Amino acid sequence: MWEQFIEKSIEKITKTYGINELAFLAMQGKIELQLRDKIAWYIEQNIPENYSVKREYNTPGSGREKCDLSILDKNNGMRPVCLIEFKAHSAATFEKGYIKKCTDDIKKMQRIAQGITSAPEIYYIFFQTEH
Repeated sequence: MWEQFIEKSIEKITKTYGINELAFLAMQGKIELQLRDKIAWYIEQNIPENYSVKREYNTPGSGREKCDLSILDKNNGMRPVCLIEFKAHSAATFEKGYIKKCTDDIKKMQRIAQGITSAPEIYYIFFQTEH
């Protein structure tokens, strides 16, 4: 249900950046945070009223594990219906163990989803910037 909405959100927000702006931000630090926040705001402004967006969502009982973004159903006790994890990486740098970080994130998302009745949709979004 959420796949096309998320894809449209990414398409819309990436067009709001100026030429080389994303490359500049990527060289300055963790670009996934800027992308996540802009996507979160776009989703919040465009989803039906009975849903809400939350960053750094922590499912009750999941310990300290958090996902980057969640869409919550207000009519169903703020139950997560969608969990989204972001990862951004610069093509100009190589970080040892990066693939393991990605697979660890996916496993984390699966653990978080297991604790939720009516399992939410899970999305892992990978951005790669080139400078």
